[in-house]
Amino acid sequence: MIELKKNYTFDELVEIVAVLRSENGCKWDRAQTHDSLLRYLIEESYEYIEATRKKDPKMQADELGDVLLQVVLHSQIGSEEKTFDINDVITAVCRKMIIRHPHVFGDAKADSVEEVLDNWEKIKKKEKGEKTDKEVFDSVSKELPALIRAQKLAEKSKNLKKNYDFGEETIDKLFEMIDNKIKVESKEKKSELIGKAVAAIAAYAAKEKLSAELCVNDYLDSLTDSL
Repeated sequence: MIELKKNYTFDELVEIVAVLRSENGCKWDRAQTHDSLLRYLIEESYEYIEATRKKDPKMQADELGDVLLQVVLHSQIGSEEKTFDINDVITAVCRKMIIRHPHVFGDAKADSVEEVLDNWEKIKKKEKGEKTDKEVFDSVSKELPALIRAQKLAEKSKNLKKNYDFGEETIDKLFEMIDNKIKVESKEKKSELIGKAVAAIAAYAAKEKLSAELCVNDYLDSLTDSL
């Protein structure tokens, strides 16, 4: 019998979720699938970001718990479907951390943060068998928000031999269009120009080691907080 108490262990969380998903559990939890839960994983992750930016430790712990719940729920569904379970999840991340940190768990050298990140990308590329530039770019999820995806693609491109155009020359054209110095009639051309400009801004943020997504949010916060 699971009772309310002051502290719990990770194993007890796994047990609680299993009970919720059991025949005598909760109808809502039993009805969930990997697909139906996706929105909650995204929402809880953003709520944890908000807690961190507010520098609220209690809220951080609470929101991280919600993120962890999503991990355990997905793992329980995987266990029921006999595709993967929580032990597979833990094993996968432990192996990944050991393999991608040869300067800690092996004989490799990494004397700076830049070298660590460079080694990480090289190991990741080798793991995934990425050989062509397309394979490298395809490793960036297409489900990411556009601004984050553009920044990650720009970051990936730094390690490729070919120089890729992320619209660096487009920002001035966009400003000219806004100032009516150049005329762009078609909606398709305007869409292309705006897309290139946003990609260029994301690439610039990557170069400056900033998060384009958070830069926009910071500005929107300052705008709305002043109301």
